[in-house]
Amino acid sequence: MVTGQRLGRYTLERRLGKGGMGEVFLAKSSGARGFEKQVAIKRILPQYSANKHVVNMLVDEARICVRLNHPNVVQVHELDEDDGAHFIVMEYVDGHALSRLIRHLRKRGDRVEALVACFVMIGVLEGLHAAHTQKDQDGDPARIIHRDVSPQNVLLSMTGQIKVIDFGIARARDRLEATQGSQVKGKLRYMAPEQIKPSLAGSGGIDHRVDVFAAGVVLFEMLAMRQRFPQTGDLEIIDAILEEQTPDLRREAGGVVDDDLQQILNQALERERRKRFKDAGAFAAALRGYLYARDPSFTPDRLGRLMRRCFSDGTVEEPDDDAPPAPVVKKGKVTVKPLSREERSRPPVEEQKDDETRTQMRPGVVAPPRRKRPPLAPIIGAVVGALVLIGCALLVRSAMRPEQLPTKVTTSAAPSSVATASPSPSTLTPPPPSAGSPPPLSAGSAPPPERNAKGLVDFGGGLELVVEAVPATARISLAYQPDPKYVSPARLKVQRGETVDLLFEAEGFESARRQFVAEDNNLHFEVKLVPIPMPLVVRPIPRDAEVLVNGEVWHGGTVNPGQELVINARHPFYVEKTMTVVAQPGQSVIVDITLTEKVLATTSGGPDDFDKGLDKLARTSKKQKTATGVLVVSSKPPYAEVFVDGKKLIASTPVRETLGAGAHKVTVRGKGAEKTFVVDVPAGGTVKKDISLE
Repeated sequence: MVTGQRLGRYTLERRLGKGGMGEVFLAKSSGARGFEKQVAIKRILPQYSANKHVVNMLVDEARICVRLNHPNVVQVHELDEDDGAHFIVMEYVDGHALSRLIRHLRKRGDRVEALVACFVMIGVLEGLHAAHTQKDQDGDPARIIHRDVSPQNVLLSMTGQIKVIDFGIARARDRLEATQGSQVKGKLRYMAPEQIKPSLAGSGGIDHRVDVFAAGVVLFEMLAMRQRFPQTGDLEIIDAILEEQTPDLRREAGGVVDDDLQQILNQALERERRKRFKDAGAFAAALRGYLYARDPSFTPDRLGRLMRRCFSDGTVEEPDDDAPPAPVVKKGKVTVKPLSREERSRPPVEEQKDDETRTQMRPGVVAPPRRKRPPLAPIIGAVVGALVLIGCALLVRSAMRPEQLPTKVTTSAAPSSVATASPSPSTLTPPPPSAGSPPPLSAGSAPPPERNAKGLVDFGGGLELVVEAVPATARISLAYQPDPKYVSPARLKVQRGETVDLLFEAEGFESARRQFVAEDNNLHFEVKLVPIPMPLVVRPIPRDAEVLVNGEVWHGGTVNPGQELVINARHPFYVEKTMTVVAQPGQSVIVDITLTEKVLATTSGGPDDFDKGLDKLARTSKKQKTATGVLVVSSKPPYAEVFVDGKKLIASTPVRETLGAGAHKVTVRGKGAEKTFVVDVPAGGTVKKDISLE
């Protein structure tokens, strides 16, 4: 029993979990006039309190997390010591680990909805992105990498909050307890290929993209309700991570995953890290675009309802035979997709004991026996009474609803104000209709639009409120009555001083909610919706061609709808090619570029001669050789010999060499393998070549 035990200035209430080296407690701190606050405390076990390595790991976690102040990261308040016992104090979140939710749903033959899975992963990725971009006290990048992203380290609250926990083995630039030698930390099934095979990471080592890969594995397991790597032995798991392609869930997951979501998942789980999302923020943006394009009204309470349905009062509910499985939303349609017999037979998501992996969560309690059903008569009476009240409320609201006037009215007045909608990072959804709604917008002093006698109804003393949306394809509706949908510009007959609450929706754009007040000089408004970034995929032939988008080297990511993209592909042996495309709202941009081989030189009536062609290319660039450029060559495996124009360089790969601008013949020679190619070094520029000798 720990109830009432003191630890520093905190009183322990109960133990939430215990691991190999530490334990977590629910505690409270007391203040003046009976003030109390619940916190979670992680304490090193007494037998390890004198172990310097264990203490430094706890100090690492505190130092890393204390600077992270983000809604999706568990906040660390302080690090303290009491009678030789080191502990950190964190915020307490009333909830359960994602691993427990997946396990509970699987036992019921149910699954996580695709949109709920996307929402959970958006929260996880935003927390990780905050850690990846965190700066230290000097303003320099802290270079924090979690390295242990897994369902056990994602905490879901009963109200739909998402928290990343346990930065205990995270790597930061100035951490105290650095990883020793080739020691690997983290859960094997969630490791990226470069964590297992360091040569894939190059000389710079691992970076934040290992967390992107692990997040992709967690998303896969939420959608498939099984392990991504179900092999039992460590060697089999390692082989699968390094060699297996991402399984196609479009057929396996019972129709839950469509083409767009599968494409996002594939990019997150790319074995070559340069092909993955460039960071956690880009991964989150792709999922956010997918989610809100299919359900613009999605709210965190949808996750909260799922948590409350599964875990009521700290108990794990037994399956209800009368209750239908949770619906799965796909492209606006609601279908029921329980786990099939084949899916139930697959290995489940890796289950670790919750008290060994969780930072803080509700303690497991045995479910009570099912209660007898109450008499039906009082319930039927209550339902009938509620329906009568709802009907009366709808009649009153309908009578107060502003009237939609004809839309075929032309106006010459310019918009008098512009409101730009932007998503809230904490909720990702429009605010609810409460006191917290956004304040009414005020318009400028532009006069009201001209009236057209053919299209305008006599107001009889009323005012005409005109609201335009950008893009013009946006659908406008009353916030409290989604139907009917109005077109832009919306013309509403309202009374002076009346407030109109409108919802704006358009495919490929974030939905927005705004309030407008009708005044004599405030009658014309314009609302610009924020475009949802869409994935851009460029597939050049040959595959090792360098791709530039608007002049920048492209390694994957997202672009905004309506943005003009100048895409350029180039290769030393091929003719450079440029294309211009425009991203469309709600559509992934996939561009295929096929380059044509260069004809370097030919003998009279004979075949191409590589050496003569090289000489000709060198002569044409002779004038450029008065200037210099930089050639960077790396290889897999590293430490290969490099020859430039027949001359061996002193250093082995990776190398950085300054050369005269123009064409050069380069040979990279490793153990049992050799590759030769021609590279054109631009004046004042840098050319990078990554050669595989495996």
